[in-house]
Amino acid sequence: MSDYATLYPLVADVLLSDTAAKIDFWAFGMHVSGAGYRAVWYAITKGWIKLLLAKKGIPSTYLPPGVAALYENEIHTLHFSLFEETEDAKLKMYILHECTHALRDIMASSAFATEGAYGSNISGQSYYDNEAVGYIAGMLFYFYLTNQDDMPMTEGSPDGDIYAAAIPIARAIKGKPGAHVDQKAFLDLRSVIIMDPAYAKEHPPNQPDQARGID
Repeated sequence: MSDYATLYPLVADVLLSDTAAKIDFWAFGMHVSGAGYRAVWYAITKGWIKLLLAKKGIPSTYLPPGVAALYENEIHTLHFSLFEETEDAKLKMYILHECTHALRDIMASSAFATEGAYGSNISGQSYYDNEAVGYIAGMLFYFYLTNQDDMPMTEGSPDGDIYAAAIPIARAIKGKPGAHVDQKAFLDLRSVIIMDPAYAKEHPPNQPDQARGID
């Protein structure tokens, strides 16, 4: 079975869902919405954003241990590893998170160069800014999907501190279409991500990063 045959239904189930359609908030100049995620799906169907299934023993599909999903902006590719032990709602949350990074690339494309997609302006948005947006979006998706306002964390979870900072932000904007994320809370979340050893190793804070744009 091809990567696309495996991943198309799963990614479509997330991006075209009623749950994703409920997402509608602003953070660091970026408008994250269900319409934006439909734009990501359209880009996937056109081949502008590619899907790749991580397979053991194949270096080109490698994902770091414990990482279920990754967006590689240099080549506009969504990588997914379908862990059987991952709870379904959390796996969908991971997919939504990575698709938020893909949405950033769409917003940087020439089609939205003047003011960004749906009024967004992401010209000054860094790697860590968008990681924070991705965590907020994923957490909000999880809340809507599970009808909860919390997420059980495994003791000693490596990104537990990040989710602890993202959860209250998602709670504050849940059920409030068009809400703007509190700036201090956003900066606090970004600081936690910057201090996380895994992110610091992958992308040092002083290393510049800009959305590539999909043309």
